[in-house]
This record gives sequence, structure tokens and C-alpha cells, in this order.
Amino acid sequence: MRGRQATATALLWAGITAALVLATIAAFTLLPAHTPLGPTLRLWPPPEAGLGAVAPLDGWTVERGRGRVEVIDGILRLEAPRAEPYVLLRRPLPTRLEVRAFRVRAEARFAGFGGARTVEAARIHLAGRDAAGRLLPDRREDALNARSTRDWTNVRADLAPPPGAAAVELLVRLQRATGVLELRRLEVEPLVEAPWRRPLRVVLTLAWLSAFAAGALLLIRNAAHRLWAAAALAAAAAGLVLLLSPPDLLAILLPGPLVEALGRYESVPYLGHLGLAATLAFSAARAAGARTLALPALLALVVAAAGEALQLLSPGREASPWDALANAVGGLGGIGFALLAARFDGSRPGAGRAEDEPAAVIERALPLVPLRAAEAPDGRTPDPIASRVP
Repeated sequence: MRGRQATATALLWAGITAALVLATIAAFTLLPAHTPLGPTLRLWPPPEAGLGAVAPLDGWTVERGRGRVEVIDGILRLEAPRAEPYVLLRRPLPTRLEVRAFRVRAEARFAGFGGARTVEAARIHLAGRDAAGRLLPDRREDALNARSTRDWTNVRADLAPPPGAAAVELLVRLQRATGVLELRRLEVEPLVEAPWRRPLRVVLTLAWLSAFAAGALLLIRNAAHRLWAAAALAAAAAGLVLLLSPPDLLAILLPGPLVEALGRYESVPYLGHLGLAATLAFSAARAAGARTLALPALLALVVAAAGEALQLLSPGREASPWDALANAVGGLGGIGFALLAARFDGSRPGAGRAEDEPAAVIERALPLVPLRAAEAPDGRTPDPIASRVP
């Protein structure tokens, strides 16, 4: 009966957690995340261009190498040759403490060809600098990323500045992309966080903490192996710290060359998701003494989705279906290894111990001696040994 109650409680916990996943994703993806702050910055064409009051590229910094930057019929034109496919424009943006993102709108056209990687393209994106003026790592979030010939495109994207940026710049560049990039409208609008997000984040955070506390209590109360339960809780705590920590935390803590080396391989983050999910699932399954696949697999899938939904509670983070898939694969793999380990434990000599046998089996093994003999007619209890003597 206890096993049935534990299964019912686990299913109830999975249902509540799945509902939290849906509520969190719906709230942070369907509702507007930002509201405009202040006037729109018209970067191209300049507001005074028709009056001849300023130079066409006033306020911009040009890095062109062998490329060219020119204005033809009101269109800003960047051209990168094959010999050295690089040309770049920088424009500093006003930074305020409450600004969380910049909405970039443009009409752009790229006639040319880029490389195989996403950075080898016609790009419009943000760059940040620290207080010492050093350029921060590229977040690789673009308003425009074109690597092949296309017609005029309406560009609209909300881009967050890099964490810890003391100054923010808008970059228009051809980096290892040969061809011509044209702009006939470019605007930037500073954004602040929508007023509803902070109180909703607090409410959802409390709900998630309650769900995790209930899950931890459920695991502890039904744990067959306390040490494995402790390992599972430690893995869950480490996962929470990594999921809720600010983005680009590794870029802050690790040396720059190491971060760049890790960034060259897009599969590295997926390996982290796989390893953490597998460790958590293996430890939890071993702690609970799992012997079947169905219920642990269901819980692993729910936790995999929860791991991605949780990231939406951390400002600057986003949920990714590919990360959720990596979580699910790692979780199912960890459960599979736990079931194999359980079968190996059951096949070892001495695995079936006497204390694990049912009470009925133990009773049948006792001598057939009545525990309470019937009283004699004179009121005395007869001696069972003497009664068997002829």
C-alpha cells in the first residue's frame, strides 16, 4: 500500500510541475517583455541629413580595411572584397541603468556570400565594453544575420546588452562575408523591463521553490539509499545554481582564451546538460530503488522541461528546446544506467537476504510449536514437552 501511495504522490508532483512549466513558458513568451523608454534613435538616415547640417556618417566609427563605406542615393552601403572580406561601422548607444534591451529596426539588403559559421555573415548586433574600455565577448545575438544573397528585408529584434557592459555599441559589419550590405533605414529604441514581469517572477519563483521542496521531501521519505538521495539533492542544487545564474557567467569567471576556445564548439553546452541530467536521474533512481522504467522516465521528462522553463526566471536567459532535449536524453540515459545497476545488484550472491523476506515466509520457517497452549481442565497450563512424552 505504501508503494501505491508513493506512486500516486509522485504522479501528483509531476502534474503540478508540468503545470508550472506551461504557466512559466506562456507568461514569459506570450506577454511583452519590454516597454519603450524615451525617444527612438534614428541612426540612418540622420535626422539632419536633408538639411546638410552634419556629415552623413557623423557619430559613426568606420573600420574598413580594404572595404568601402559610402552613401548612394540616401542608402548606406558597405562593401567587402574577396581579398579581405571585412568592413565595420560602430555607433555608441546611450546607456542607462534601467535599460534592459534595445529594439533594432532596419531595412537591409545583402548581396553576397558568407562563411559556414554564424559570425561569418552580414550582421547587425550589439557589442559591449567594460569599464576599462575592453571589448566583451560577442553574444552572437543578431538583429540581422545574412549569409547569402537576399532582397530587402525588414529587420526587427530586441537585443540585450552584454552583462557587465559599461558602454554599448551598435555594430554593422561584414565579417568574412564577401559582398555588399545596404541600409536605407536604421532605428534603435531603448527598452525597460515590462512592469508585470518582476512581481510575476517573484510569484513563480515561490511556486517553483515549493515544488522543489515537495520533490526533495518525496525523495527523502521514499529513499532506500540515503547516500544516493544526498547525491541527487546535491546535483539538483548545482543545477539550480547554474540555471538561475546570470548568462555569460563562464565568460566572467573563466579566462578569456578558454571561453573563446569553448565557444568554437557549439556542442559543448549540450554535453553539460547531458552530464548534469544523467547524474541527477541516476542518483535519484538509485536512491528510490527504481525497478521499472515508466514512472522514472515520466519524472525525468518533466524535470527536463522544468530545467528550461526555470531559466526564464533569470533575467537575460532564454529557454531552448534543444537544451530541453539534451536534458531529456541525459535523464533517460541516467535512469537506464540505474536500472542496469539495480539488476546487477540483484544478481549478486547473497542479494536475497533473510531480512528482506516477507513475514509469512519467516513464520512458515518457525517450529510448529503453539505460541499459547490451551489451559488444562484444572486451570494449569500443560507442559508442551511433557505432553509429547508417551
